[in-house]
Amino acid sequence: MRGRWGTLLYVSLWCGVLVLIGIVLLLRFAVSPTRVMIPLSAYLPFLIIPYAVVTSLLGLVVRHWCRIMRVSLIAAAVLLPVTVYGPRLMPSLHPPGPGMVRVATWNVFLCRHGVSGVRETIGTLGADIIALQEVVGVEDDSTDSAQLTSLVKPLGYTCEFVGYRPWRPGRQPGMAICVRDPVKLLSLERRTYHPSGQWRYVFVEVEVEGTRLNVVVPHLYPFALGTVGQSERNDLKSNLRRFGRRIGATTLWHLREGNELVRLVGTFRDPTIIMGDFNTAPDHPIHWRLRRHLVDCLSAAGKGLSPTFTFFLPVRIDYIYVTKSIRVHAASVIPTSASDHRPVVAVLSVPGRS
Repeated sequence: MRGRWGTLLYVSLWCGVLVLIGIVLLLRFAVSPTRVMIPLSAYLPFLIIPYAVVTSLLGLVVRHWCRIMRVSLIAAAVLLPVTVYGPRLMPSLHPPGPGMVRVATWNVFLCRHGVSGVRETIGTLGADIIALQEVVGVEDDSTDSAQLTSLVKPLGYTCEFVGYRPWRPGRQPGMAICVRDPVKLLSLERRTYHPSGQWRYVFVEVEVEGTRLNVVVPHLYPFALGTVGQSERNDLKSNLRRFGRRIGATTLWHLREGNELVRLVGTFRDPTIIMGDFNTAPDHPIHWRLRRHLVDCLSAAGKGLSPTFTFFLPVRIDYIYVTKSIRVHAASVIPTSASDHRPVVAVLSVPGRS
């Protein structure tokens, strides 16, 4: 009996490895993701890593398995995360060259941990172009002393702000794109992901040493599952219903946002940077689709697993992508306690206009 149950466990673990590999391949090659793939991919790191650890431990602990069974199971458990995440740890950087520009993206979490800490961190980033998310500002030319002004004005930045709620004028949370010399801000557009939507992204044109450069700042709709059930912790049915609605709404938004960003990539003519808070792990379909056309700066630096946020496990949800004409010289995640996110910084060089 023990041998029969042991064999069943062994076969089940191997089937689990094959299923996870199949899911990764499906995400990798899917042209148009389905609604099932998006929430599944959002939690794929929480499946692969614990599964690999548990499977490896069982391969070591279960003594009545033959040596071939144990070695093959441990090898499969080790190769699973290595195959999925290994390419993101292989650097492919270019040597430093002329015309380098330093860019950064950071979700400042509404400065809930203190404005001074956020300002100090922005100063240490040394970015020529920085994208901020969850920062308070105003979209008009009002003299209102917004949070954004107090953060970047002492550091010499010129900023444009885009609120999350355009139907509510005045002060509100949103995104900002900030530049300083030698970068010049030429134009800004506040765009929605689809005609009937209101959630927006930023499309900016800047000039870097005579070269025109596009900068796109998205902030994808969050799952925000931590807020589900806070008001009715004891009502399980209500919480599950609210949880399902949240998953469904976020999945629909991610489909629309992903389709718009992929469509936008196909229209690029000038060198382009896409950077912001994607609220998705690297295995999300949107990242597989973007990586077919763009370069992920952290992966190019061999740091593709560097976490920028912690949700049960440390995970990366903040990204800097560039078109292939832009060379990546360095990229890293900067540690800080001034926000629940960590900023991502990249050093790039933009090709001169012919």
